[in-house]
Amino acid sequence: MSLLLPPAVLDGLFPGRVLWVSLFNLVIGNGLMIYVSMMGAFKRRRYSLVLWALLNPVHWILHSIASYKAVRQLITKPHYWEKTLHGLTHAADGLPDDGRAAPAPA
Repeated sequence: MSLLLPPAVLDGLFPGRVLWVSLFNLVIGNGLMIYVSMMGAFKRRRYSLVLWALLNPVHWILHSIASYKAVRQLITKPHYWEKTLHGLTHAADGLPDDGRAAPAPA
């Protein structure tokens, strides 16, 4: 599937000015969100994180994938709960993974 649509299809979906307003909002909106993320790291003097803000669009794509997966699971398996496994680090340390504190050494 091609992400680029022929001009005839675009004209039918987005007439004239609507297309340009939409493209403007897409470019400026995404640019401003990336800029705000960069400034957040910069203001906190976390300079090594500033360039990571350029990966925000990748993060947004991952959010979209997760949302589509969640909707599909909601439709196909409405009572399924995909849980995150917790306690794996405690199991490797020999500690109980049921939330209890480890026994005190004797």
